[in-house]
Amino acid sequence: MSAIAAIMNKSAVAVAADSALTHVCNNGKEKVWNTTRKVFQLIPGQPVGVSTCGNADFMEIPMDLIIGLYGKQNEGKSFGTVREYAQDFMDWLRSCTFLKSVEQQESALLYHLKALLNEVIQMMKNRMADKEEEATDELRNSTFLECLHELIDIHEETTRCVDFENYTLKQFRKNLKQEFDKIQSNELAKEGLTDKKVRPLFERFVYTFLLTENFLGGTEIHFFGYGEEELFPVDIKAEIHSFIDSRLLYYISKNADTGKDGSVLIPQGQADVIRTFAWGISPAMIKTVRKLMMSMLSAYHHAVLDCLNESEVHCSQLEELDRNEYCQKAIDRLDKKIDDNASDNFLDVVESYGPESLAQTAEDLVSVAELASRTSGDTESVQGPIDVAVITKVDGFRWVKRK
Repeated sequence: MSAIAAIMNKSAVAVAADSALTHVCNNGKEKVWNTTRKVFQLIPGQPVGVSTCGNADFMEIPMDLIIGLYGKQNEGKSFGTVREYAQDFMDWLRSCTFLKSVEQQESALLYHLKALLNEVIQMMKNRMADKEEEATDELRNSTFLECLHELIDIHEETTRCVDFENYTLKQFRKNLKQEFDKIQSNELAKEGLTDKKVRPLFERFVYTFLLTENFLGGTEIHFFGYGEEELFPVDIKAEIHSFIDSRLLYYISKNADTGKDGSVLIPQGQADVIRTFAWGISPAMIKTVRKLMMSMLSAYHHAVLDCLNESEVHCSQLEELDRNEYCQKAIDRLDKKIDDNASDNFLDVVESYGPESLAQTAEDLVSVAELASRTSGDTESVQGPIDVAVITKVDGFRWVKRK
């Protein structure tokens, strides 16, 4: 896990990151290294940086090596916007043959297929446990198919990643037949999922889900800084996952954060701890409060109806009241209060900071996340030296601290 904090206002953007990398060994134990780099200058001499979170490797190649090669091969390039820098990086990845060997792609796809299959199997087992029927192969197959149909319905309209917009199910099945053959013989058969409808429906589910923006979550990349045409700093989020059939599974967010309208905090990794400091309340507590509001309003509504029934008073209008509507109004007011609190107590102050103060605040936020990790009782997933970089329109990319 990582802790990365980016803060920007009209004058600059500052980014700080810890150095921890958590590796799960073959015996299941976790090993943490605290020498990993997560912040980089994208191209030497240009006022654009990148931060990475999630998988430290892409197609079995370290991300720091990939970003370093991109910078070296594109030295001298510049673009009008940060978005163009992000798109050029993705276009360069597409051209890298060393990232998409047959073996690399097969290994990546089989990993995805097994992970998705295990999710559906767990869903099937949970549903079977609720049924008062004998756990026969027939029930397993029918329940598995039922789960697949539901998942396909949920994800069928999800936005497809750009390289797969015109990629048909027929192409998917034909070009990746070998990998699905292995899943059928090694995984589906082992679970007793031998109905002739299982494999084609599982293929359709994988096609519907795997190639969409919903599935992404491999390596999160933030591109931050200034294009030649941009007066204020910009941060754009992107994600890359793998190559499938030599097509890059990635997306670049259509939205962007900018310092034009004031200060912005963009946490990555241990985001909850950083947001708790800025908001004054933890995201986990917000979820708990929302659930309590829903349950208490529902209980109050039923209690009123029970009182009326005992008094032999019937009120159809009260029975028809939409509790969810009132709960949503209360939640919206809570969210606004939290946003106002963050603005009053953190963002309004940060808005007036200069580059050095932004850099110090970004470093302090990562230090808070490190303290939370060290005192949690779990693996210390945030640790090590903190790298800090700041970018301004005039001075460009500059290291404040670097291991």
